[in-house]
Amino acid sequence: CMLASIAAAKFHELGLELGADKAWEYKSFQKEIGEMVAAQEMDFEDYLANFGLTERQFRNLVARDYYIEALQEYYFGANGEKAPSEEEMHQAFDENYFRVKHILISDKDATGADLTGDALAEKQALVQEVQDKLAAGEDFDALMEQYGEDPGMETNKDGYLIDKDGATLDGSFMVEEFTKGATALAVDEISEPVKSDFGWHIIKRVPATEQDFEDARYALIYALTGESINSLLSEWIEAAEVEYPEGHEELTIVDVLGEDAAAPSLDDLMGGAASSDTADASAE
Repeated sequence: CMLASIAAAKFHELGLELGADKAWEYKSFQKEIGEMVAAQEMDFEDYLANFGLTERQFRNLVARDYYIEALQEYYFGANGEKAPSEEEMHQAFDENYFRVKHILISDKDATGADLTGDALAEKQALVQEVQDKLAAGEDFDALMEQYGEDPGMETNKDGYLIDKDGATLDGSFMVEEFTKGATALAVDEISEPVKSDFGWHIIKRVPATEQDFEDARYALIYALTGESINSLLSEWIEAAEVEYPEGHEELTIVDVLGEDAAAPSLDDLMGGAASSDTADASAE
């Protein structure tokens, strides 16, 4: 397709290379899919056919993605050709991103309906109880574990990374009341109870990490420059005059990464040569 052709052309024009780690990554990916397919008692070709793909097309899709990853790193990775300075990005991150935890005391019943009467009063008393314990110096995380009713905190023990508008990196948004309360805090500061449609939030801002910065890198670059790998690809496609050489449709991942990246057979994926190769690679 045009996208794959443009990505490949730019990759080679810049003299970029894919390391051996990509060959092993591809083999590992193939093995995982092979195990999943075998568990479903399907043939690998039949499995791909469900998605309208041949094995050759599947390999080419993987190759395309590797090219795009390499281009993204070249242009927008650390000290990339189009990336702002690390200092500028760190400043933008510090000004616009917040890592926060909260203790949610819900004001809803099991059906999602608003609590009333004594049930609501009990929850209001819990809010005060948590505040009193925090004022007495008890640990926020321990109280969050004891009282918190946000199921998301079960899988986000370190809290949520949000921007000043309440957006997370996966594109979801916090409610406005939560966002206002969270972004008003200094690091290590704890809010008064913030009321939203979900109940009461007692929010603590915690220090963001270097990994948070790395996770937000491409969002920061786009915010500062208006550019991303997708916008570059769109520009290149619009400007391209593509000529397809004879045999281009036959290119595979092997052509991209060399013979060591050849896709093993399904038997190999299930514990034959691919497993041996991986073991050998780990030993080196």
